[in-house]
Amino acid sequence: MEVEPGEFCFLREYIGKNHEFASFDSGVHAVEFYFSCSLKGELKGDDIPSSPDSDQIGIEWVRVMELENVRMYPKGIVTSLKKYVEGRKPSIYLGDIN
Repeated sequence: MEVEPGEFCFLREYIGKNHEFASFDSGVHAVEFYFSCSLKGELKGDDIPSSPDSDQIGIEWVRVMELENVRMYPKGIVTSLKKYVEGRKPSIYLGDIN
């Protein structure tokens, strides 16, 4: 989907050697920037991903308040996302989370 980027919300680091995937991610150090976005155009139920990963089985839109019920990475962002949508201002720097 095409999106219109909005406000910068979070910065996350991922240092592979510190997490459960260290056996194959130990040399990875990634920095990710998260923005609020809005969809450009209409959301259709039959949209097909343009570049799915090999294990992807579908697309699902999940409400922020229900994210604890799904498998999501980084798991550590859920609390900050909830605060953000509630209008509370969480820390922008999330740290080395997964």
